[in-house]
Amino acid sequence: MTEKPQGFRKKIENFWYHYKIVVFIVLFFAFSATYLLIDVIQKQNPDMVLAYVSDTYGDESQFARAEDAISAIIGDINGDGTVKLNYRMMAIRDQNLLSYDVDREQGFNYSFLDKNVRLYIIKDIFFEDKKLFFEPLEGLVSEESLAGGLTNEDGEICAVPLAGKPVAETMDFSRPELYVGIKRIMDTEKHDKLVYTQHEKAKEVLKYIVEGETE
Repeated sequence: MTEKPQGFRKKIENFWYHYKIVVFIVLFFAFSATYLLIDVIQKQNPDMVLAYVSDTYGDESQFARAEDAISAIIGDINGDGTVKLNYRMMAIRDQNLLSYDVDREQGFNYSFLDKNVRLYIIKDIFFEDKKLFFEPLEGLVSEESLAGGLTNEDGEICAVPLAGKPVAETMDFSRPELYVGIKRIMDTEKHDKLVYTQHEKAKEVLKYIVEGETE
């Protein structure tokens, strides 16, 4: 007596019964590989983040003009094979925040916790409340460049003016209200080699923007 041919549904049920564990394993690794690939593409760590903080949005073309020059200075800091400079623009309506500016203010506050944010192009009115986070710049740039700079509570200049600086002009950062400063290394970052390298490169970038040369 010959066996009755199995229907398609029966074949699927038999396959599932015998190979469901294998199917689960294959799907697991397929989804894991896909997730990791997407994560790498979408969350590529930048070598440095340049923060722009003002009460109006800057022009994206500013970043395009600055990107090539700054990228050439910082190089591939994190060793991932690419040079990636991110530009974080935060437009806050002065210090008297409107309700829809709260998220922008929070983003500004969070930037001081993000170790990749090392360099700030910042409007003077937003420096005052955050001045303790900035690195003193005496000895990095000339006395002439320090003139008119913003100081911390100890009287140390921590942000220097960009108005009239030729390189800053090419990047459209040369405005009377804009300054450039470097975020100091926090206690929790002191043994982080990546942060130290970013910090040193940020110094070179600042010197280039202000004086047209690196160390």
